[in-house]
Amino acid sequence: MNKQALYGKKKVRIRKINDYSIKCENCGQYHQVFTIDQSCFHVFGIPFIPLGKKAIRCACAFCNDSFNTKKKEDYLLEARTPLFMFSGLILALGLIFLVIYFNQKNQRQTAEYIQEPMVGDVYLIKDDQTEKQRYYFFKLVKIRTDSLFLLHSYLEYDKRVTEMQENDYFVLEDTLFTIQSDLIKMHAEGEIDAVERYYHEKSRFHIEK
Repeated sequence: MNKQALYGKKKVRIRKINDYSIKCENCGQYHQVFTIDQSCFHVFGIPFIPLGKKAIRCACAFCNDSFNTKKKEDYLLEARTPLFMFSGLILALGLIFLVIYFNQKNQRQTAEYIQEPMVGDVYLIKDDQTEKQRYYFFKLVKIRTDSLFLLHSYLEYDKRVTEMQENDYFVLEDTLFTIQSDLIKMHAEGEIDAVERYYHEKSRFHIEK
């Protein structure tokens, strides 16, 4: 596929004007068509930003004769770059805003889950203490006043994950004890990467053995 079709520079018609007040000097008809084009940088045909100056063309709708320089200059001065010429830029900024918004929302939700833990909460732990970064899961199985009892996942991962692998589960014999203040500290230091609470009924987070 031609790279120019994917992204690059292309010409876009930004305005078309039908003027019925001007008499064609060639055929005598009253219908002049003015078209104004401008180049833009595009990605997959979506304009991102305009490039260069606008260009105007005038032609008689009947004989295609071109004339009337003064009127062309007037229409060109009146022409404004339309908003759709920034469509890609607006979409990109919108996506960035959404990513930031949902990231902040997730961070607030995680902080709330840490402050008010519930039995069944699953914590994704990021361990930077070793030479190679690793991830694993803790599951909260019991709360006794300020004491929290956690199960460790059977597997550890060398990259961030959101679900357990098919052969992973929580080990009943691998129970850890902590207090809520330590949980809050782990989150503040970035050791708790995420908290899952309302996970799917078929999730492996339910499996303990």
